[in-house]
Amino acid sequence: RDITFATQGTDVAVFRRAEQIGVLPGDSIPDRAPTPTPKKGGGGSSSSSSNKASSASAPAGPGCLYILLAMGDLLLTIGEAQCLDVWAPRRRSLLARIRLSAAGRRGGRRRATCIAHPMTYLNKVAVGFSDGSLELWNVTTGRKIHTFASLHARAKKGTAEGKGGVMGGGGEGGDDGEEEEDDGIACIVQSPSIDVVGVGTRGGRAVLLN
Repeated sequence: RDITFATQGTDVAVFRRAEQIGVLPGDSIPDRAPTPTPKKGGGGSSSSSSNKASSASAPAGPGCLYILLAMGDLLLTIGEAQCLDVWAPRRRSLLARIRLSAAGRRGGRRRATCIAHPMTYLNKVAVGFSDGSLELWNVTTGRKIHTFASLHARAKKGTAEGKGGVMGGGGEGGDDGEEEEDDGIACIVQSPSIDVVGVGTRGGRAVLLN
């Protein structure tokens, strides 16, 4: 409980109380071959062929880290290169580097915005993206289990039925073509009920997902 992790560019600094005791370098070579970018449009359970490990498909490093999650004995990070790195911090070892797809809806780009560990889901994390999509990954096997395509449809359905309009800025924004929409996911929170998480969007919506 006295250990703290903090991102420093592409690295993770490890502190015990106020003293830095180590670094997890972003240029580490993963113990397991990285997974390739999943093919767009492959919602639902992923096939073994599309997610089979391929060392040639992953970038050399994670890019500047901006997401960090401690999950049991594992530490998960995501950087600008859109790779989900799985660390064993006690051993200072990078176990795996999972490449997330940057292809968003309507041909735009997306980026991971948040991750959460659903209660009782062993070795699994939910990853939210700027285009409103949500994916469930097994970080031990490096496989995508499911894509929740219903999140975007549910938000649009609520608007059509007059259950609240979209708030805040919107549209496909940015000169780099990245998709930043009102239903882009801003946060994922575990509810008191097993199998249910709350998802907050940039437009101010709160969606419950099983």
